[in-house]
Amino acid sequence: MPKNRWIYVGILVVAASAIIWAATEIGTRILFAMPYVGAIGIALIVVGLVLESKKKQEAETTAEAPTK
Repeated sequence: MPKNRWIYVGILVVAASAIIWAATEIGTRILFAMPYVGAIGIALIVVGLVLESKKKQEAETTAEAPTK
């Protein structure tokens, strides 16, 4: 790490601008896919909720079953 604070801040600014530029380039290239990615994310959330509710129902059913 540089001892001069100005060099350190300069390195941070250059790195941040490079990351922002790269993210902008990637974003413009995949802009067409964003609605599909959002729909896939929502579908995954719904599937996860359904699976969790089934798991909870199975756990309640086995907890209520009489043991011999």
